[in-house]
Amino acid sequence: MIDPTRHRQLEELNMVELCTRIFRNARNELYLNMRYLDLSLSSLGFEADPCCRGVGTDGFVIYYHPDYVCDLYQRGRVHVNRAYLHMVLHCLFCHMDTRGKREPELWNLACDIAVESMLDDMPYESNIQPRNCPALPGT
Repeated sequence: MIDPTRHRQLEELNMVELCTRIFRNARNELYLNMRYLDLSLSSLGFEADPCCRGVGTDGFVIYYHPDYVCDLYQRGRVHVNRAYLHMVLHCLFCHMDTRGKREPELWNLACDIAVESMLDDMPYESNIQPRNCPALPGT
């Protein structure tokens, strides 16, 4: 008989390993289409955070809730690719550091709109969002 705590820990570890593979596959697929972003795509680490509502970054690490990433992947790998590229573009444009005295909520919304507009204009299959699938909140 296995200890219930140990069983839960093993399940959580398996989930984290699965999410890491999902993010690595997204990074690789994006790299195949956008080789010019190789350094940017590979500069972020991954860290599971059960307190996180979705995915986010501080410019060094992608923090994610494992269930959210798995749900995102089940909707389609393009959704994971877009979330990954969305965070990379925020870092490239220094959106986290250039807010100045602007209101944080409005600044974050404006940056999200700008990044999503760029993603929609990129002609790569790895990040083209299907027309009948709205973007998920928190990405």
